[in-house]
Amino acid sequence: MPAVLLLVALILLAPFAALAVFAFEPQAVGGGGSWLAALDGTARSLLLGAAVCLITAALGLSLAYVVSYRRFWGRRVLQKLLVLPLLFPPFVLANIYAELLSPSGPFANSFAKWLVLPFALDVRSAGGFVFCMSLSLFPYAYLLCKMSFEEHGSAPFAFGQSIGLSRRQTARKVLLPLCLPALLLGAALVAMETIGDWATASTLSVRTASVVLHDLWFAHEQPHFVARFSLLLIGALLVLLVAVSRRMEPAHLRHALGGLLRPDAYITRLAPQQGSRIAPLMCLLPVLLGFVIPLAATLQLFASSLSRIDLSGLRKSCLHTLALVLAVGLITLLLAIAITYSRNGGLGWLARLLSGWATISYLMPVMVLAAAVLVLSGWASPLSRYADHTAFAILSIAVALRFLCFVLVPLGVGLSSLSEQLSDLAKSLALSPTRAFMALHVAHLKRFAALGLLLVVLQTVREVALTVWLSPFGFEPIAAKVYALARIDMLAESSGWVLALVLIGIGPVMVLQGVVFKEEGSTEQRRLSASTRRTVAQSR
Repeated sequence: MPAVLLLVALILLAPFAALAVFAFEPQAVGGGGSWLAALDGTARSLLLGAAVCLITAALGLSLAYVVSYRRFWGRRVLQKLLVLPLLFPPFVLANIYAELLSPSGPFANSFAKWLVLPFALDVRSAGGFVFCMSLSLFPYAYLLCKMSFEEHGSAPFAFGQSIGLSRRQTARKVLLPLCLPALLLGAALVAMETIGDWATASTLSVRTASVVLHDLWFAHEQPHFVARFSLLLIGALLVLLVAVSRRMEPAHLRHALGGLLRPDAYITRLAPQQGSRIAPLMCLLPVLLGFVIPLAATLQLFASSLSRIDLSGLRKSCLHTLALVLAVGLITLLLAIAITYSRNGGLGWLARLLSGWATISYLMPVMVLAAAVLVLSGWASPLSRYADHTAFAILSIAVALRFLCFVLVPLGVGLSSLSEQLSDLAKSLALSPTRAFMALHVAHLKRFAALGLLLVVLQTVREVALTVWLSPFGFEPIAAKVYALARIDMLAESSGWVLALVLIGIGPVMVLQGVVFKEEGSTEQRRLSASTRRTVAQSR
């Protein structure tokens, strides 16, 4: 295992070591203008990330509360439909709404006299960026809050009633503090996605950190400046990670994950009250804006442009997407297992360092990771005769490094919840660590690994920036193809690829919500209900 951990450390740290060496090469770097542009882009990214974080946290929390503790028409269907906006990447929503709300768009032509509100939003602006990111990412906060509410069930309200609190006071003073870890985790996930975004920001011409660094590297030919500024960002993230390191421990994250992976947590029934008349509209509006309208617009574009859409490369793009998903999933799983099972060994300090570094790789703007991989891949020029395979391997490793923390966190939580009796059993049976892992740990950790892999698959299907920047020859997943067509104003021609992207993403999203929504219809409750019916029948 030490040799394996050292290999993992080489894979994780090599790109950034190459970036550090490259940054301090004796080359000219940008002047004050470059520093001002980079700092301005970073500040803008932080502000936009905070805005999206607040909006998605408020929206996700309120929607989760309404569908969990209010009874209204269509509640069971709407609570599942609220996950569907995840199927549309933010940059796709940006292109669709920029077309729909343009002066020559269908809304302007048909409803300009009656619909005034949509035209108050200029999509190609910072406000449009916040709108598209919030609309696409709020399901993360919603899912985590919904899981937390399902874990606690009606117990908080029973406790509040016992001490004389009203339902509203109980929700504010008892339920909200219990849900806070899950809410913060969902909001942090949304904030990191927003700060690291490049495709949506470049589509809407918003000068975020990733867009500025991309322009400085490619358009202004200042890669050494980008490398030095990237090191500055990494240093700031290291300080931030040390400051909140205790919150990143599995023991603190176990509560934030709620009852997602504990089926017995769903035995407690919720206690929905009669909801207000606006509850269905409140749940339906995000579904309309985030899924129904974009899907209808895409289908309309596809139907009207079918004669001129070239779908000859669609099958190839689908295969490329699946290949990237399989490669990234396998790499992240192997790396996460190696790091997780080395935390208590002789090199436990290195495993904990790599866990923190995986978090940093996701926290940083994606351009920083792209720059590090670009520098390292430039050193791999002797492998140029294997260009296609090398490019695909580099892209897969880069995407895996970005999303590794999605598997590391659930695996860490699962490993920390293993009982000491299980470890004692392995010792009493004289099992080697490998055999104990295969015989005892796999059965317990497979659900945690499945959750992490599900998130990795969903993110990889939507990933654009690294694919565009690293540009593997002859390799173009669906999301990259959509971006390439949309950026040259061929949105209609990209509609077929958008539909394929939605169809591929349906699987992970359906599985995710199938894991989450185990409310009244869960297996455990059905078993209890059947047992109760049999008991009543026998007593009669």
